[in-house]
Amino acid sequence: MTSKIVDTTAAPFREVGFCKPSVDIERRSDDTLILRSGEPLPPVKACTTDWLAHWAAVRPNSPMLVQRGKQGKWVSWSVGEVWDAVRAIATGLLRHGVGTTAPVAILSENSIAQALLTWGALYAGVPVAPVSPAYSLMGGSYHRLCSAVSLVNPHLVFVEDAARFAGASRHSGCLPIV
Repeated sequence: MTSKIVDTTAAPFREVGFCKPSVDIERRSDDTLILRSGEPLPPVKACTTDWLAHWAAVRPNSPMLVQRGKQGKWVSWSVGEVWDAVRAIATGLLRHGVGTTAPVAILSENSIAQALLTWGALYAGVPVAPVSPAYSLMGGSYHRLCSAVSLVNPHLVFVEDAARFAGASRHSGCLPIV
């Protein structure tokens, strides 16, 4: 079998905007090499919600979160809608007594609601602990669920699908009921 090498240097590719490689090398007396980028890093946002605020101002109508709804139709949230919801959720969480020492646990699969709650809590400065749905759905003694929840000691537990997670909330004995 033979392979053909194709020269792509002349192909019409757009410039991707990467910096030119530049490395500063510091050689120490113990033969250690310290490598640093020759390019200074750009300023960074402190957290995800800072990026959200930026894009809500720049492109508020762009789709951000999309998932299939219960009837199979797409449900879409724009960046602006997400930003508004995140701030409203943050306010609601703080009014319900959550805070840096009163975290939120999440018993839910990935969803728009989970993303909104997570970002709302982060925006409010509230620790969030998503707990694996498997711990709530496998039945039995719910020992793993209780172990995970006891590490966090949440003030509030978010459960998106109450019917699906009913066994865990009824029988675990370790979830704070609000």
